[in-house]
Amino acid sequence: RATRVVIIIIMRRRRVVLMSAAVVASRAWQVPAGVSRPAAVRGTPPDVEPPSEEARYVLGRPGDLDADLRLLGTSRARIVQFVSLAAFLGLAGDLFGVTSTLLSVPALREPARRAGLDTYYPVAGFKRYAEPEFELLYPETWLEDQAVYVARTAARAGTTDAEALLRKRRPGPEPLVAFGPPGGTASENLSVFKSDLAPGFSLQGTLGPPAVAAQTLLDRAIAPPGSGKTAELIDAFATASDTYVFEYTLALTDRTLHNLAVIAQRQGKLLYTLTLLCRDADWPDREATFRAVASSFRVRQ
Repeated sequence: RATRVVIIIIMRRRRVVLMSAAVVASRAWQVPAGVSRPAAVRGTPPDVEPPSEEARYVLGRPGDLDADLRLLGTSRARIVQFVSLAAFLGLAGDLFGVTSTLLSVPALREPARRAGLDTYYPVAGFKRYAEPEFELLYPETWLEDQAVYVARTAARAGTTDAEALLRKRRPGPEPLVAFGPPGGTASENLSVFKSDLAPGFSLQGTLGPPAVAAQTLLDRAIAPPGSGKTAELIDAFATASDTYVFEYTLALTDRTLHNLAVIAQRQGKLLYTLTLLCRDADWPDREATFRAVASSFRVRQ
């Protein structure tokens, strides 16, 4: 005889009984030979056999569940509401990464990005940073540089204390935004800079073809003679009439960095530069991620 073990919480009027390892026969109730069939249960079609005493003891009579729930101060509808709310909160809060996993499914990836959901949840390993002027993807585990964030917020509010803090920590041009791995150093990060352009400036017309523009930038700004730095151009190309991409290495006294830069012009008045860098020894592991970030950089016209 086939049997199965079920663990059921049985709610009875005025008591809750916990049955563990209750053995319920799975064989259908049969009428022994020579014994007349009992009358059908009221409301049950004549050809349907009434439930066995074992099943009735386990499952209860019709209406027992609702009565027991009323004794506990709840109902089926309320339980459904609580379960639905819990599921919603779990998805909204990305509990255990369920939401990001669902949105990373290939069929949902692009719709999620078009809807802007990747600004809240990681999609395929990236989150999106969006400003009115530009947007980009960054690795989901990277964190925003808080000094840059505080300086940007303070600048918008018209204060200068945070700007002084930023200048003290990061000499040179002030980035609009910066991201890096938790606990990282200046050897691996991404930054976005903005600069004003002179009237009539254009990448092609003013700086020339991508390779010429990149070499000029390296020789005059990044590694000029006497700086103790050595820059080597690896690649330079244009993705659009107003966007250049440069890849180069920069040898410092204590390390060599691998850089990827994207330069985009906006409305002929502003120049936006995205820079990504890591140690040259780490480039093979970072290349795919960095190229995905560079490809995602968009300047809104």
